[in-house]
Amino acid sequence: MKIAVGSAFRNSTGRYQTYVTQLVRLRDALAVKGHTVQQIAVWGDCTDRTAHMIWACGQRFALNLIRVERSHGGPVFPSTEAPERMKALSYVGNGIVEAVAPDVDVLVYIESDLLWRPKPIIALIEQLRAGETDIVAPLVFAGETFYDIFAYRAQGDRFSPFPPYHHGFAEGAERLEVDSAGSCLVMRGEVARACRIGETEGLVSFCADARARGYRIWVDRRIRIDHPA
Repeated sequence: MKIAVGSAFRNSTGRYQTYVTQLVRLRDALAVKGHTVQQIAVWGDCTDRTAHMIWACGQRFALNLIRVERSHGGPVFPSTEAPERMKALSYVGNGIVEAVAPDVDVLVYIESDLLWRPKPIIALIEQLRAGETDIVAPLVFAGETFYDIFAYRAQGDRFSPFPPYHHGFAEGAERLEVDSAGSCLVMRGEVARACRIGETEGLVSFCADARARGYRIWVDRRIRIDHPA
């Protein structure tokens, strides 16, 4: 399989080395299984050397790299649901999915500041290979608090920061079909090529587009990655 890993970067020189170390570990772990990895790096509105660092690390680690510039000209937004931020995030995020080539089997859409190891990402990829779903996401934590309470939604309700995170997990279910998820979405390549992020709700709108096209989205509570607390 060919697996693309797509992330967006703005003024990321301070954390890019952590990101690329994670990416190289994933690439090497997947190579053992006979798979290849392509990096899709979308960058823009940078006042530092992010663009050069992406290129230099691509050369240093022999990454199969696609670089896409998406500068929207707006400020560095705080964590807000303001329409201006949603529109900017959608413009940048679509730079990732629009770069997914026809021969890509899986896209790992992952926020660039998340902390993760190969094993959970590979576990999510294996669920796609087994035909269990079209899009699957892990739980994402900041410390012991569930992080993405904006994008993770099921049965019309947003996830909670605290256990069981959603009432659909209350009976001990390991996987839950959801309306939307965010932060890290592992999806079939065909989903990335077919669907787009709308201007109003970021990845929530991407998931709505996917469901409208008949794709199913699941969250696996057994698989965890972390946001820096």
